Amino acid sequence: NNAGMSAGEPNRHATWSSIERTSNQWHAEIYRTPAKSRKLVWKSLVSACVVSDVDVEPLTSSDSLIADGKAMHNCVSTYDTTCMSGHYRIFSLKAKTGERTTLGLARGSDGWNVDQHVSAANGPIGSSVSAVGEEIACR
Repeated sequence: NNAGMSAGEPNRHATWSSIERTSNQWHAEIYRTPAKSRKLVWKSLVSACVVSDVDVEPLTSSDSLIADGKAMHNCVSTYDTTCMSGHYRIFSLKAKTGERTTLGLARGSDGWNVDQHVSAANGPIGSSVSAVGEEIACR
């Protein structure tokens, strides 16, 4: 989403404090309407399962995306219409080690591919959880 860029953000004179404030305002806004009011529900091609000691939970509704987005401090709630259209799928992964990630799969001409796989606040993930994401994409 390039909403900030099209609005001229961040300003080249912005401080870290103002960038953080703008980010917090943006994140607060995405948890409001319209996703919260849509209440979309779709089916996952992969059921909840455990892969290499990692719990894999498909996120199959606007509400589940909102909850995961809040917990993980990311924007997955904005993907509900794309998920509903069948072009995108999102999963919550929880490793026995405590690592928690959000996996986004995009449908391409060659099948499902990992589009993004991130920890909280879009941070990096461990290699073992990364391998699980690749395996889910191949299912």
